[in-house]
Amino acid sequence: MTDAQIYFEEGMNYKKSLFVVVLSVCALFVSSAYAAVTKIGVMDVQKIITECKAGKTASARVEAKVKSVQGDLKADRLALDTLKTEIDKKSSVWSEKKAAEKIRDFQVKVRAFQVKENNSRMILKKFQDKELQPILGSLEKVVSAFGEKNGYAAILEAKSGVLYYDDGILVTSTILKKLDAAMAK
Repeated sequence: MTDAQIYFEEGMNYKKSLFVVVLSVCALFVSSAYAAVTKIGVMDVQKIITECKAGKTASARVEAKVKSVQGDLKADRLALDTLKTEIDKKSSVWSEKKAAEKIRDFQVKVRAFQVKENNSRMILKKFQDKELQPILGSLEKVVSAFGEKNGYAAILEAKSGVLYYDDGILVTSTILKKLDAAMAK
């Protein structure tokens, strides 16, 4: 056996020993944590946002903005479809130069439409974030105050990795009521 192999095996034995020690310490902490009763709550943030009064108002404003933007984009899309139909129908009778010019014009308009569509998506996302920000800020404060007041060790979001929970620990409706009260102030 070479010196490098011996050194490598000694290092591996050290790492195994260290792992066993760390695992033992973790087991000790976990067992002591289970000895104390821990109060945990689960809430459905999406349900809270869609059902609270401020969330319904924000949703209506976002929906109106989406419809407005979609109306603008629909008109542009219709103009592109009309131009495409014209090119398809008339390109055989046009000169090669005129057909190439119309196709280039169409491609430029398609790119401009794609840019406008992407900009519209970004604008809508910013608008939605702006509408939700005050709600999420209030929700965070309400959840913190509720958890602290009622002795919760943690309040988790139901759809963020919680695979199972008993309905007895669901606090969504209580948080919803407290959020509506906080947003009304």
